[in-house]
Amino acid sequence: MHTTKKIQIMKEIEELDTRDDDNELNENMRNNMLQLLAKLKHLNTKEQSILQQKSRAIWLLEGETNNKYYHSSIKRRRMDNKFKGVHINGEWCEEPSRVKLEVKQYFQNPFSVVVENEMNMNGIIFPVITEEDNNELCREFEEIEIIELRQSVNETLSPCEPMNIINL
Repeated sequence: MHTTKKIQIMKEIEELDTRDDDNELNENMRNNMLQLLAKLKHLNTKEQSILQQKSRAIWLLEGETNNKYYHSSIKRRRMDNKFKGVHINGEWCEEPSRVKLEVKQYFQNPFSVVVENEMNMNGIIFPVITEEDNNELCREFEEIEIIELRQSVNETLSPCEPMNIINL
């Protein structure tokens, strides 16, 4: 690496820093110090990049040291989550084709039920918004409706309760 170069730059920076403490630094020396600091930063960045690349290469060659642990825990989890069999009409079954069919039907049935167009809870029927009602709710307000609303609001307010409504 650039250790000798880094050491030389660091010594020069240290000398300039000492002169700065003693107020013996002129403008050229300050500029030189800034350039040295920039060079040092560049060298450190280069060194860090090289070390990162080396560590990546070592990792690729040697692999993760915990591979055995991770693979065994994944394998154990797969075994725990695996379907070995199911109860079909009260009888345990491990035949893969029957298990797959039963699981498929179990999850398919709840989604194949046709839902009625109205909500019902304990015998209470809730009205459903029709297409016509939806169109009425989604349409733009007409100017006359806004004027009427404004007048009705102004009539219900007492003189002590001013309300700011946007003027048209």
